[in-house]
Amino acid sequence: MDASRPSERWRRTEAALDLLLDLPPAKRERKLREIAAQDSALERELRSLIAYLEPARDPLEEGVAGSAVALLQGLEAEVEGERAGRHGELGPYTLGELLAVGGMGRVYRAHRRDGLFEREVAVKVMRWEIPDPSLRARFDQERRILARLQHPAVAQLIDGGVTADGLPYLVMELVVGEPLDLYCRRLGFSPRERLELLLPIVDAVAYAHRQLVVHRDLKPGNVLVDAAGRAKLLDFGVAKLVEPSAETALAAGLTITGSGPYTPAFASPEQLAGKAVGTASDVYSLGAVVYLLVTDVSPFPPLEPGQVDPRLEGRLPVPPSRVSPRLPGPLAQDLDAIVLKAMRPEAEERYSGVDGLATDIRHLLGGRAVEAVAPTLRYRLRKLIRRNPMISALVSAVVLAIALGILASSHQARLARQERDRAVRMADFAFDVLRLGDPRGTGATQLPAKELLVNAAAAAENLADSDLRGQALTVVGEGLSNLYAHGEAAEVWSRASAAYGYPDLAHPQVAEVLRRGALAWAESGNQPRALEINRQALAAARLEGFAPGAELAPFLFDRAYLILRFEAKSSPRREEAESLLEEAVELQRRDLPSTRAALASSLHLLGRLRFDQGFGDTSATAGEVVQEGLDLMAEAAEIRRQLPTDQAGALVESLSDRGLVLDVLGRHQEALETLEEALDYGRRWIDPSHPILLTVGANLGAIYFDAGRFEDAQRVLQAAASGWQSSGTAPPAGLLHWQGQTAAALGRQPEAEALARRALASAGEEGPRRCQVALGLGDILLRAGQRAEARRLLSQTLPVCEAAEGADSRQAARVRSSLRAIAAEETPP
Repeated sequence: MDASRPSERWRRTEAALDLLLDLPPAKRERKLREIAAQDSALERELRSLIAYLEPARDPLEEGVAGSAVALLQGLEAEVEGERAGRHGELGPYTLGELLAVGGMGRVYRAHRRDGLFEREVAVKVMRWEIPDPSLRARFDQERRILARLQHPAVAQLIDGGVTADGLPYLVMELVVGEPLDLYCRRLGFSPRERLELLLPIVDAVAYAHRQLVVHRDLKPGNVLVDAAGRAKLLDFGVAKLVEPSAETALAAGLTITGSGPYTPAFASPEQLAGKAVGTASDVYSLGAVVYLLVTDVSPFPPLEPGQVDPRLEGRLPVPPSRVSPRLPGPLAQDLDAIVLKAMRPEAEERYSGVDGLATDIRHLLGGRAVEAVAPTLRYRLRKLIRRNPMISALVSAVVLAIALGILASSHQARLARQERDRAVRMADFAFDVLRLGDPRGTGATQLPAKELLVNAAAAAENLADSDLRGQALTVVGEGLSNLYAHGEAAEVWSRASAAYGYPDLAHPQVAEVLRRGALAWAESGNQPRALEINRQALAAARLEGFAPGAELAPFLFDRAYLILRFEAKSSPRREEAESLLEEAVELQRRDLPSTRAALASSLHLLGRLRFDQGFGDTSATAGEVVQEGLDLMAEAAEIRRQLPTDQAGALVESLSDRGLVLDVLGRHQEALETLEEALDYGRRWIDPSHPILLTVGANLGAIYFDAGRFEDAQRVLQAAASGWQSSGTAPPAGLLHWQGQTAAALGRQPEAEALARRALASAGEEGPRRCQVALGLGDILLRAGQRAEARRLLSQTLPVCEAAEGADSRQAARVRSSLRAIAAEETPP
């Protein structure tokens, strides 16, 4: 093609300008000198354009900028007609909006006009030509290979060809979204959430490698996240497919070697050295992408003039944990090891494949040992303990028991020997647990914590000493409860009470085991069993030898709590709960001041009960009952104000609940002031990432939303979400729901939909929360005109709402109303 034609001159100028504007000043000046050595006229034009596009700093630069304006406008006028005529239609595709401009070409929105299928697509027109027929044949062959890649996280290559003037073009699935790194920063994703979002992309690269296709240009900009929060990988294999000549690559501003064009910031050492690349190069680039995602900075700083790239010197980047202090402690060491293994300068020292990298990321997120860290026994035991804190408690209890035995005074030598023998047996039991392996002999450190504890419970049955057996089962029950394995925990608590001699013997220790077991049965959803075991616990606690006072009050409180939790508001058993709470309050008032904290809990729960009794009642005294409930909650809050600040969470809970009650009563301004006080107080005395404080933020954001104060809602909800993320935990479904509703109210539809989908994914399959978030997503989908998906979602949600809140509940009525509205819109007139 004739390089003197205006369109060719402008295309080369535009490509070089794209590259230069992205470079820091020192690298830009060096590049300009390189261009000047080949084409001084082009160098002068580029300097003028840069001066125009960047802020002028003095009058001389302003004059240069004025000249650049004329140059820019003249070039655009010269090529506008030719470009429109040449690229308005490509084969059966009609080009529309220009979506992006990059080093490899321009991307247009397009549609197929021959009626073969109705679908918007993306068309990428390359900057360089393929004039040779043999190269065109290779292009077609490679394109057909890439078109066979079928993966949900890969943007599908649909078609392609070569224009009449030799420019290759590709037709791809249209992905409208935001680059991966920008999306994560905008939504304030935690490192854990960023890795979870990247995992499907890593899997997609592994899939392509199995098809013998290498990407060659992996970077965050080639991963777009759509409105639904799904990540898609673009340009798979395109770097090789459209590999330009050295001359055309220079015009396009690309770096090219024997391995094809690439983006230098994420390139492997072999790419920089101009060597052939394989799957190991993609492993390196993925490591660089992980580095950027979790630290928000590139693995290596920009090069100064004359500086050799550290990758060519065999150097590793600074570990991510030293760059970003926000990385959670449990993630930091393993994340450093994973990234540095993927980015080893020697290809053979990296992961043997992308599958290995994906496995280590999953193990990191799951708290398991990763391949990148040397598998020492100490490391694997540490991972085991982090996954299951109760193993740590078990070992600590053993060490403490041994220490107590050693420190026993000499005049209690016989007793000390007995305790020492018991401690040794307990130690033997603990280490037997740690040595328990599965049938394949992989060892305890490979077992999930729940399975390990279940095995420990079975091993405890071999302990001949019944008290020792009861102690071991108590520790195991505690561990299973903390792992939310409530059904298994409940069974273990029952076995622990039997080991202590129940029902033949009943004493305070048995009563406490029964009490804990009842709570486990409750959490497992077995209401009758929970209430029966709780009744037994209370009966055992009332026996002689268990002083009726502060020791008895927790049993009374638990009994009332379980009745109020499981019994309907119309149940006569709620009167029993009321009587139990009144008795607990009386006992705790008698033993003040040692029972202040427990008294506040009883008063708070009794206040909630009184409120429920009066709210919605039409009798003349209902208002007095409601006010009595508020007064009891206020008394609980006042007691909690006097507690040490290490119990500040209790006051935050009181204020938060009272604020929610006030909101239900329609006293919205008081509710806001109470919740704002809770949040302010909590921020002074509680860790910002404490769940109770984050929950208050979510509740306050919801009330701001109901009050129409959407900017305030966004502020406190985002702060709460950031708190969850900083602790390495994904925000709960309720918080994500209100963030989505707020984004929708502020007109940010894609963000609203993405947040609502995340809320639905974490809400579980049933219950009031599932009903709430599904209805919220349905509303957002309807506003976006996605009626079919909204109808499917709401149809599935209606029985969930009816089961959770009743067929006549407000939420169920809203779902039915939305479904009727959709049906009316879909029914032809």
